[in-house]
Amino acid sequence: MTDVFVIGEECGGSGVWVKQQLTVRVVADVLTWLKNQGKGYQSRLNEILRTEMLEQTSHLQ
Repeated sequence: MTDVFVIGEECGGSGVWVKQQLTVRVVADVLTWLKNQGKGYQSRLNEILRTEMLEQTSHLQ
């Protein structure tokens, strides 16, 4: 397993995101929907999860 470091606009220009490899199970229709949108379905999934995470954590403050 190798970590990938991303620097630049995607992290607001202020830091580094560390990506970790993992295995998840996604319902088939959700995966199909993501893949049907074209290249970058894993990045889109990450964006969806990050948006939800930020929304939920903002309600805790």
